[in-house]
Amino acid sequence: MSSFSILLESNQGEDFRATVLGLPDCYGQGATREAALAHAKQ
Repeated sequence: MSSFSILLESNQGEDFRATVLGLPDCYGQGATREAALAHAKQ
């Protein structure tokens, strides 16, 4: 199993973006931190 670092950013509290470092164009967005992380894992 591989592991990757994820950068979690907030857009002034409006939404969140989780970027998987080291994988181009691999990210997730959501209204909550949990939703952004869940989308990034897909």
